[in-house]
Amino acid sequence: MGNCTGGSNPPLSAKPKQTPPSGGVVYFTEDPMKARFQKGLRDNKQNPTGSVLALQGSLPEITAGLHTLKLQIKQMRPGRNPRRDHERSEQSIAWQINIFKLFLKSTATKDIFDYFQGKYCNMKSLLHLIILFLFVGCSQPPADIPKIIFDTDLGPDYDDVGALAFLHAMADSGKAEILATVSSNKHELVAPSIDVINTYFNREELPVGAPKTTGASMGSGQHWADSIVAKYPHKIKSTEEVADAVEVYRKILSTQPDKSVTIATVGFLTNLSNLLKSAPDNYSPLNGQELVGKKVKRLVSMAGWFPEGKEFNIYIDSVSSKYALENWPGEIIFTGFEIGSKIFTGLKLIESPVDNSPVKDVFRISIPLSPEDKNGRMSWDETAVLIAVYGTDGFFDTVRGKIIVKSDGSNEWINDPAGRHYFVVQKMPVNEMAEFIEERMMHNPQGK
Repeated sequence: MGNCTGGSNPPLSAKPKQTPPSGGVVYFTEDPMKARFQKGLRDNKQNPTGSVLALQGSLPEITAGLHTLKLQIKQMRPGRNPRRDHERSEQSIAWQINIFKLFLKSTATKDIFDYFQGKYCNMKSLLHLIILFLFVGCSQPPADIPKIIFDTDLGPDYDDVGALAFLHAMADSGKAEILATVSSNKHELVAPSIDVINTYFNREELPVGAPKTTGASMGSGQHWADSIVAKYPHKIKSTEEVADAVEVYRKILSTQPDKSVTIATVGFLTNLSNLLKSAPDNYSPLNGQELVGKKVKRLVSMAGWFPEGKEFNIYIDSVSSKYALENWPGEIIFTGFEIGSKIFTGLKLIESPVDNSPVKDVFRISIPLSPEDKNGRMSWDETAVLIAVYGTDGFFDTVRGKIIVKSDGSNEWINDPAGRHYFVVQKMPVNEMAEFIEERMMHNPQGK
């Protein structure tokens, strides 16, 4: 996806679990600032009312645009060259349109206005911006925001924490809606740890579920889970007290529009197997497979090793993995072990000046304990959330076919042009993707 905007795409595409400034909203930029604004100006010459919808809201971008606009206005000298002045005037209007389309993509309009006022705008300019905001805002349809259920085994590894922070950053910036956060791991500290992260990002009301059947129970070897649970606010005291993950899934799916939900699973496939086997209940007259087929748009899974191998998430509960992947009624996009193992994040996060962040604490505690993490932690789970929000275009290529899960927990792949499964192949340079991911992991929630 060249513009890195959310929405529909062509089908999108293991981890061996081992024993910015504080406050306010971060406004994300998808491409280098200068190139984006130059592209916006070029496009506006051809289509001044609808060509820059792909620009993403970013406070630095908006500020740079206003600064450039100010310089352009200063350069206008009436009477010297009327034709040139007319062209510059049109260009200035185009810049204002660009700025406000960026503005419309942002989620904290008051912050932006407060920043503009007294910085680059006098009150007259601010009034012009408000008028343009109303004019442009009335003419644009709402964006297609992905609705995401996040399913994690958070504990044995800590890239899950980075993935959940990434997802909250996307929700804060208006690029995703989080419907629930469920655990596929029965360890007593998993649900409390999820609750800590959700509460930190001001979403303590999010539903949390966990398996009530047999399943894996694995803690954090680096003791980051007990550390953040002891330090940060949360209400859930133990994983066993939360609702059955299948109940959470069924309740939420039953209330959503058809083909609207994306499930991002970065752990074991226990919950998904149980969901497919579930019977009709008071939430829906459909069985699990029918409910998934009706309500789920796609499943994005950090699982497998492609084209073949043995990967942790599939191996740990291989019976559930085999059942879920053989019986899933829709599209599945896999980001495998080989993808995240090359993408390192966390060092910038732990060096950031923010205080009292459970996300930073998890990486600060864990990275020094593993020699393999000297360049940062491998980012398997973050790639799944990236795909769930943005799709694959511009980030990955995809291979279409079918995954085969063997009885020993390993997987193979069969290419099939009619298959409903896809695995991703790296396209964006690895260092660029690492920066893209970590910028979102470093997001600070409003008021923190």
